[in-house]
Amino acid sequence: MSLKPRHTNNLLKDILNKHLSSIDIDFQYWLENRLNKVSGIEAFLKERAEYADNLITTLWNGADLSKERDLTLFAVGGYGRKELHPYSDIDLLIIYRKKLKLTNQKKN
Repeated sequence: MSLKPRHTNNLLKDILNKHLSSIDIDFQYWLENRLNKVSGIEAFLKERAEYADNLITTLWNGADLSKERDLTLFAVGGYGRKELHPYSDIDLLIIYRKKLKLTNQKKN
């Protein structure tokens, strides 16, 4: 498995910043316009998860990871259930079928 050259990192950072800014603006708008009610929270949480899906898919595809046959990405936790609460983390599970080369393994 090989990743694109270093200049791709800047492109991925730009994509990430754009999406995060959009998510934050939408959350702030929702907070200001909800009139102290929690009505519609399910739809709001699902929409936030869909924003995260778009962001992660864009980054995954931008790094050409979707072309890797032995690599799979799963959303888990609240995000995987489409319940992405504000300020919560995004839990991802990445499975690689083959054995990692020693140079790619985390060193203790």
